[in-house]
Amino acid sequence: MSETLLVIIPHYGDRERLDRCLLALRLHTTIPYEVVIYDDASGTLPEDTLDGVKSIRHFPFNSNFTSMVNSALRDFPGYTDYCLLNNDVTVTAGWESAVLALRADPQAAAATPMIRHADDPAQIILAGVGTAFPGVYESGHESQADPKRLTETRNIRWVPFTCAILKGESVRAVGMLDPNLRYICSDSDWSFRARWMGWTLLYVGSAVVLHSHTTTGPGDNSFLQECFIADRALMLDKWGQRALLALDNADDGVAPYAAEWVGWSQAGGREPVWGERPVVAR
Repeated sequence: MSETLLVIIPHYGDRERLDRCLLALRLHTTIPYEVVIYDDASGTLPEDTLDGVKSIRHFPFNSNFTSMVNSALRDFPGYTDYCLLNNDVTVTAGWESAVLALRADPQAAAATPMIRHADDPAQIILAGVGTAFPGVYESGHESQADPKRLTETRNIRWVPFTCAILKGESVRAVGMLDPNLRYICSDSDWSFRARWMGWTLLYVGSAVVLHSHTTTGPGDNSFLQECFIADRALMLDKWGQRALLALDNADDGVAPYAAEWVGWSQAGGREPVWGERPVVAR
């Protein structure tokens, strides 16, 4: 099992933001790490590799975020930790404290740093206190926040896969991202499944990354707009309000579909077709 951090970068669009992402990693990472890039038909990358990149895998257009992340986790199973990193995110000095905090906590499945807006770093996109469903980020100006809570390390409801460090052990226990959630909510869903199984999730306020939000929203792309709507609808159907309250406030049950999906993924069932619910023996 390799103790080198594997950084997985799904790539779509222009090369400039990816180059900034890679440069920031080189400048601000002191622990051993490797980078793999999963390219959604951007047309901006070479066929095989880039300087400082272990591997590039090319996918057809609109392959979606979830399928690329799942492919990477399957292609590179022998790592103790994985970092899922958007190509429009740049890490800053000290960001790897989130990796070290995760490694030091045997109960934690994943960790996320503080995420600030790249164009206005005083705007905080996630500070570990936001609504966890369905894939909605806490946002606000740092002047409105409690400075102590901003910089502390604590358990949170979910980790956004904009920048998240996942333990290899937790990936093997919880399973892959739900392939039915193609672009959004797969991070909330994976987080809820991990918590349902008894894992915790960490917010590490001493670690900071900058997110430019160039690829997070659907914009004017009608295909992506439809996907985002479908992902949110499926997330609501999968978990339901009662399950959210249970996960946030008590241990009095979870949505049947979510419980079935955890059981199905642990049993190694076949990968479901888009829109199909897994069939689990009762």
